Amino acid sequence: MLVTLRPLDDIYRTLGVMNNVKYKSLDDIPTAATMHDIQLYVSSELGQYRHIFAEPHFDEIARKSCGVFEWALLACEFIRPRPGIFPAKRFHQLVS
Repeated sequence: MLVTLRPLDDIYRTLGVMNNVKYKSLDDIPTAATMHDIQLYVSSELGQYRHIFAEPHFDEIARKSCGVFEWALLACEFIRPRPGIFPAKRFHQLVS
């Protein structure tokens, strides 16, 4: 599997002629599927902190991502507890 962020011509020319290669643009993936994947990711990353967060929190982070997976990844990293970091406060900073 090869995933690239841009449809690079040299990759497409080389691999596009092969019968066992399927080209799929991420632009062709429905937004609902992307949002679902982001919600699952957020729930997976922050699920161990259910004493602080619940599904509505995960849904809110997914909505705020506007379908940008990298934003959700960075949001989870921002919120994740560490010494001196208060996850609930970070969550409210993020979504307000």
